[in-house]
Amino acid sequence: MEENKNPNESHKPLLRGGLEGLIISHLVAASENNVIGKNNQLPWNLPNDFKFFKNKTWGMPVVMGRKTYESMEKELPGRINIVVTTNKDWVRSNVVVAHTIEEGIKRAEESDCKEIFIIGGGEIFKQSYYFLMQPLDV
Repeated sequence: MEENKNPNESHKPLLRGGLEGLIISHLVAASENNVIGKNNQLPWNLPNDFKFFKNKTWGMPVVMGRKTYESMEKELPGRINIVVTTNKDWVRSNVVVAHTIEEGIKRAEESDCKEIFIIGGGEIFKQSYYFLMQPLDV
């Protein structure tokens, strides 16, 4: 018996993002001219945005670069903080350290969460985008 194939089904390669039901999201606030930070700080103070961010990421892993982490006064409470840095000597208590974006995402997956949030900065967004858009070797 021949398999019924849907003619509308696309034959796109499988991508890494959302593998096996896991959602990997970029969560970012940007100005109209795509500024996400200035001098390692947020260029605005919007309490409703902070509340949305906290509610959305609570209990989930957040993956960020070292500069983003260091721009905050401390780790984000109620979340697994994963910091990506190429500095092999960089350590902080209450933080998971990864040395590549791939390692950071794998460490987040180990938490058995439903969603991982990539929260910045710009270089981490770029690295994670290229990593997630690579076809899977199946």
